[in-house]
Amino acid sequence: MTASTRIDIDLTAPIVDYEPAPIETGAAVRAPNRLQVVADPEPDCATVSAVVSRHEVAPPTAALMFADAALRRVLEVSDRRRPMAQLRPLVTSTLFDAMSSWPHHNRSDGTAALRKVRLRTAREQDGLPTAAEVFATFSRGPRLHAAAGRIEMLGGRWQFVALQLG
Repeated sequence: MTASTRIDIDLTAPIVDYEPAPIETGAAVRAPNRLQVVADPEPDCATVSAVVSRHEVAPPTAALMFADAALRRVLEVSDRRRPMAQLRPLVTSTLFDAMSSWPHHNRSDGTAALRKVRLRTAREQDGLPTAAEVFATFSRGPRLHAAAGRIEMLGGRWQFVALQLG
């Protein structure tokens, strides 16, 4: 056998790095913190004005306790530690139907454990919160996951109206 000869071939080619020149836009404009629709004196017209400071109502403790307990039950159902029927009083019928169609998985990466739950008031009526956005983290095995949803006061009790697990 003879020794092979070496052939020099470039296997990579340089990539042209192109970014267009920046466009001069003039003075920077700062967006307002919050917007609020304000009725105009004319009945068919509405204008948008900035609200500089608005006191946000803190979500009630009962809503936080509900969100924490409900999310724990949802995670237990997803791990097949609880039957799906136990979620019926905690969620709206539309959400329950959607959750019933979630695929069932055999979890090989452990059970889910709720870590943190945060709430933010989404709607208030007469100074009392009637809806809140829910943000949560939970772990399953070595991974950290997120959950987001919305709870509303319906019929005198809190219920999830939207929920997404990541």
